[in-house]
Amino acid sequence: MMEKSMFCPKKPLLSPWARLFTALALMMLCFMPTGAYAAGTPRAVLIIDGSGSMWGRVDGREKIVIVRSQLADKISLLDGKIDLGVMSYGHRRRRDCRDIEMIKPIAPIDLQAYRDKIKRLLPRGKTPTSSALQMAAKALAADPLDKTSPLHIILVADGIENCRIDPCETASALAATYPRLKIDVIGFAVKNDEIPQLRCLAYNTNGRFRTAASAQELKTVISDIFSKLGKTASSLRPRVVAPKKSLPAGLYLSAGLDAKGAALTNGVSWRIYRAGESSKTGATPLRREQKAGPFLALPQGNYHLEARYKSLLAQSDVKLAANSALKKRLSFNVGVVSASARLSQRASPSNDIIFSLYDVSKGPAGPANNIAHKQGQNAVFYLPPGQYTLKARTSQSKASETFSLKAGQRKKQSLLLNAGQLSLKTTLAKGSAPLQDVQYAIFRQRSKAGSKREGGNNKDVEFVRTLDPTPQLVLPTGNYFVLARRGAATHYTAFAIRPGDKKDLSLTLDAGILNLSAPGHDGASQKHPQIAYTLFSVAPTRPQTIKLSPEGKLHEVDQTLPIRSFRNSFTLPQGDYLIKAHYGNSNAGASRPVHITTGASEQVEIKMSAGRIKLSLGLMAGDPPLPNVFWSIIDKSGKQVASASAATPRLTLAKGAYQAVAQYLGQNYRRDFILQSGDDTTLNLSIQ
Repeated sequence: MMEKSMFCPKKPLLSPWARLFTALALMMLCFMPTGAYAAGTPRAVLIIDGSGSMWGRVDGREKIVIVRSQLADKISLLDGKIDLGVMSYGHRRRRDCRDIEMIKPIAPIDLQAYRDKIKRLLPRGKTPTSSALQMAAKALAADPLDKTSPLHIILVADGIENCRIDPCETASALAATYPRLKIDVIGFAVKNDEIPQLRCLAYNTNGRFRTAASAQELKTVISDIFSKLGKTASSLRPRVVAPKKSLPAGLYLSAGLDAKGAALTNGVSWRIYRAGESSKTGATPLRREQKAGPFLALPQGNYHLEARYKSLLAQSDVKLAANSALKKRLSFNVGVVSASARLSQRASPSNDIIFSLYDVSKGPAGPANNIAHKQGQNAVFYLPPGQYTLKARTSQSKASETFSLKAGQRKKQSLLLNAGQLSLKTTLAKGSAPLQDVQYAIFRQRSKAGSKREGGNNKDVEFVRTLDPTPQLVLPTGNYFVLARRGAATHYTAFAIRPGDKKDLSLTLDAGILNLSAPGHDGASQKHPQIAYTLFSVAPTRPQTIKLSPEGKLHEVDQTLPIRSFRNSFTLPQGDYLIKAHYGNSNAGASRPVHITTGASEQVEIKMSAGRIKLSLGLMAGDPPLPNVFWSIIDKSGKQVASASAATPRLTLAKGAYQAVAQYLGQNYRRDFILQSGDDTTLNLSIQ
C-alpha cells in the first residue's frame, strides 16, 4: 500500500470548480509513491577539438591521434552512468566557422559505436568554440519536461577560439540560461598565453579546468574528469521503486551474451514477426524496438522474435497466452574478447596494431579459418564458445596467443610484441635540414659475422625498405643495420632494438648537391633537352660501400664512377670530380672539374661550343628532298662523327670543318662545310 505524503492539505479553500480540479490534482499528488525518482538521468556532451592545429605533435605523435586514443579508451568510465553525445568542430571543412557537428547524438553509451565515431575524426579547419558550446547546451536542455537532470559539457581542445566570439562571455551567458550546466575543460599542449581563455569557460560555469602537456598527463586528466563525472552521475541516477502489483499482460523481453549472465542494458534492437515469418523471408516485422529490455502489449498468439546486438543475431519462437505476462530472454551464446598489444611490458597499448583472429577448434591457424580482422588499441570480438588464436602485427613485428572462450565470458587478451620503435632522418651534413627523397634499406643481422664488417654477409637479409622521408617503424628486438642512399651518396650504421625502445637515428651522408646546366649555344640560357652528363671521380679509388646482388644478398663492392645520366642534379660525397656534357651520341660536348663540399649545393654551368645543321639531297637545286638517304658526317681527320637515315636530318656537331656524304641509290654525293659555334644552318646537296 502506498504511503500518503505528510504535506497533503486537509481542506482546499477555493471556488467550487477550482476546488474540484485542485482536489483531483492533490489526490494524485498525495497517492504518488514518495522517493520514486531522486533526479533525472545525467546528460553530457563531449566536444573534441577538430581544428587543423590538432595535427601538431606531442611526444612524437600527432595530438589528434593521442586524444582519439585516450578518449576511446577512457569512455568506458562513463558507460551505464550517463547519456552522452559527442560533438566536434573544424573536422569537415577548412576556414568555416559553421563547421560544427553532433557526430553522436545524446543517448545511452554504446562503447563500440562511440569509439568508432571518435577514431574517425580528422582535423581540418577553424576553432568555433563558443558556437559549439551554445549548440551543445541547447541539445542538453532540449527536453522541456526534464527540469532536473544535471547537464555537463567536457571540452578537449589545444587552443582558443578563432571565430571572433568571446567564449568567456558565452560561458557566462550559458551559466545564466542553464543553471544546471557545468563545463569541464581539458587543455592539451596549450600555449601559456591561451590558458586564461580556456580557464574562464570552466570557472564561469563552476566546472573544472585541467591541462596536460604530454600523452601520459592527458591520460591521467581524462581518467580523473571522467571518473568524477561517473561517480557524480551514479549518485544522481533515478531510483525506481519496484512495482508491488502483478505485471500487466504482455511480453517482457531481455537478451544476454549467454543464458544465465547479466542482461544487456543497451545496444540491443528487436524485431517481432508473425509465426513462420522472419528477416530471412523478407517479411515486414509487426514491431521494431530499440530498447534493450522492451515491454510489448501484444495480443495472444504465436510470434517469431529476433534480437540484434553488434553483428550478432539471436532468434526464437514464442507463444503468448491470453491475459498472461511472459518473460522471454534470448541468448547470443557468445563471449567477449578485448584484444590489445604492447611493444614491451612497460609500454602502453599500441594504436597501430592489426589483429587477426583464427578459429582453431578444428585445425591450426591459417587463411582457411581466419574469421576476423580489426585495427586499433583495443579491438573487441564477440565469439561463440571455442578455441581461438589471436595474432597481433605491425608491418614488421608480430605476436600470437591461443585461448579458449565460454559463452558469457569476458576475456582480455594482451599480446607482447617484444619490439621497439625506430625513427629515421637523413641530412647532407650535420645540422642541415632533413632530406626528403632518401631510400632506406634495413637489414637484420642473423649472425655474429654479419655484425663485424660493413655490409654483413649472405646470412644478413633485407628486413624493410622504404621511401618515406622520415619513417617511423616498429621492429622486433634484434641487431640491425640501416643503409640510407641518395644519389651516389650513402650512409651505413648498425643499431640494436630492445623491447620498448624509442630510438631516433639521424644519418649524415657527408655529401653535397651538384646542379648542372649546359646552354645549347654560346650565351644561350635554355637547357638542351638531349644533354647527357658523365661524372668521373678524380681520386683513383673510392671508399667501399654496400650493394645488393640480384638475389637480394649483401656483399661489398668498390663503387667507382663514372656516373652517366640525362638528369642534371646529383648528390655526391665530398670530393673532386670531372664532369663531361655532350649532346646524345654526337661529338659536341665540353667538360670541367668541380669540387663538392659537404652540405653545399653547387650550381655549375658547362659552356658548349656547338652548332646545328639541317641536311637535304634533291635531284636539282631547289627540288624537294629525296627520301631513303643515308647520311655520314666526316671530320677533317677522316673519322665519321655522325650518321643519320632520313630525308632531312638535323644534327648537332662541335664547331669545325666537316664533309657531308649523302648515299642514295648506291651513289655518294659529298659537300664540305664549316660549322661555327652557335650556327643553325641548312646544307642542300643536289644530284645534278
